[in-house]
Amino acid sequence: MQPGKRARRALLKLAEDDPAFAALSLWINHRDDDETDLWAWSNSGSIHYGAAFEQLDLHEQISVAGHHMLHIAFRHGARARGLHDRFGPSFAEDLFNIGADALINSTLARAGYALPRPSVELEDLLLRSGLPVPSEPLSRYDVEALYLALLGRRGGADAEAFGGTAYAEEMQFRQDVRFGSDDANEGSRADEWQQHLARAMEAGKTAGRGIGLLAGILADLPNVRTPWEHLLRRAVGKALFQESSPNYNRPSRRWLAQEAFSRLRGAHQPIFEPALRRALARPRLAIGLDTSSSIDEPVLTRFIGELSQISVRCRAEIHLMVFDEAVQSHRILLPGEIFDETAQPKVQRGGGTSFIDVLRLAAEIDASLAVILTDLEGPAGTAPKYVPVLWATPQDPAPPAPFGQVISLAR
Repeated sequence: MQPGKRARRALLKLAEDDPAFAALSLWINHRDDDETDLWAWSNSGSIHYGAAFEQLDLHEQISVAGHHMLHIAFRHGARARGLHDRFGPSFAEDLFNIGADALINSTLARAGYALPRPSVELEDLLLRSGLPVPSEPLSRYDVEALYLALLGRRGGADAEAFGGTAYAEEMQFRQDVRFGSDDANEGSRADEWQQHLARAMEAGKTAGRGIGLLAGILADLPNVRTPWEHLLRRAVGKALFQESSPNYNRPSRRWLAQEAFSRLRGAHQPIFEPALRRALARPRLAIGLDTSSSIDEPVLTRFIGELSQISVRCRAEIHLMVFDEAVQSHRILLPGEIFDETAQPKVQRGGGTSFIDVLRLAAEIDASLAVILTDLEGPAGTAPKYVPVLWATPQDPAPPAPFGQVISLAR
């Protein structure tokens, strides 16, 4: 589609100066929008330019166009929908938009583009939100990690009292990414956009100018990630699944039918085929809850909810073990009880951590899998011989574990 009249001059200049944006522009629709009072807004495939866009200077128009092209190329609309699907009604669309804008604006500023003022930027947003500022914020945060960090800092406080929200208001922030119904590019797959973006960034890197020079430091460059819920289901389901074993004391029904048919026809008796013995033992799932962990309540509730649903499907018995340096409490929980236990923890948080006792107890009850919710700071001893261990940690990236498998709850 040909670009709308309002963006034509800015897009031509942008394509001349930046090979990466020149390549990305080929995959994006540019439309004039007389209904909006924003400079521009975007969804997963189109940028819509308002009348106010024409009042900006050319260098500002270039930045606004590049801003929305990166929103689309980084798939912020689709990623917002993904978080909405995971969090449901608790998804904070305003925080996602603030974080996405801060990442894009700081990326453009780092590449030498002049942003319209005022505008939210990543380092200032982190400072005002009470979050640590790493030496290279663009390498540390992608939009999901930033959203979860902002959400954790805001907690249950009123949005207007949150420093990040106040900062966004001071910078006259307005939401400009929409993730509802979309246009013809809605069907673009994530891997296709990855290819478009990879080619565009490589073009800029080869030319030695523009946004492509930042390809090596941007954590927000999208890639296809599997949410931790799916990783958890896969790992726990595999561990709890019990295969039937052969029972040589009884023939299978199929063998009985074949044997009767052979006798009737006077043919040779078929090779004996045993019946299958169903696994009668109920699998046990040991959940170790580290009371010194930094896992917040919303993530903890979703985590235990996932395990509860898995256990129902696999007919598993759930053992909840609350521990620090030793196991404080050990309960067998029904699926309905597990939510009450996590919503209002009755244990003292803080203190030291050791995984030796909780793993010893998991081995004693002959658990099919031990899932440990922890920040992975503490001695673990030796790996239990017959109990696989799955570590679930709030850090991203997840730190190395002494043994077993690790998943990060930050995604």
